[in-house]
Amino acid sequence: MTVGFEVSKGIIDSQAGNIAVQLRDLLERVASFNATLGTLTEDLLEGLGYTSYDVAILKSAYGDLTKLRNIYLGLDTQATAYNFTTFAKLLVGVL
Repeated sequence: MTVGFEVSKGIIDSQAGNIAVQLRDLLERVASFNATLGTLTEDLLEGLGYTSYDVAILKSAYGDLTKLRNIYLGLDTQATAYNFTTFAKLLVGVL
């Protein structure tokens, strides 16, 4: 008897499918949230308590994540190497 999950075709298939679905769904949420951010003005966001720096980071992060989504879907390309976490990592703090 092994400790933890046993390896089986069913476990591998389940993990492979679940991860692919989660990635698909998260990338769609990124695009949706980015579209929503695009409708919110800097003045409105500052009125909610964000600084202009916060707004720039938020919009840059989701712009980058949306581009990553579009590359994943074949809707866009990236000519040079780019770290798509440049701004997004600022949203996650120490996590």
